[in-house]
Amino acid sequence: MYVAGVDGCKAGWIAFKFELASRKTSVELVDLPSWLRNRPPDLIRLAIDIPIGLLDGSRACDRAALTSCLGGN
Repeated sequence: MYVAGVDGCKAGWIAFKFELASRKTSVELVDLPSWLRNRPPDLIRLAIDIPIGLLDGSRACDRAALTSCLGGN
């Protein structure tokens, strides 16, 4: 079982994983929409850093994240 946090980067999404039993950490690039649709069974918590709505107006990446990940418009 592990927990993870993800943040956007130029290459996509970077995930920092923490294995609970062994206390080992790892970092990898992940396909976040795929993770959200097909959550790995041993992932018990996922924290996502998405700055949606912090700026005046929306950005293309905000609209894409909303549509792809949450099914919004």
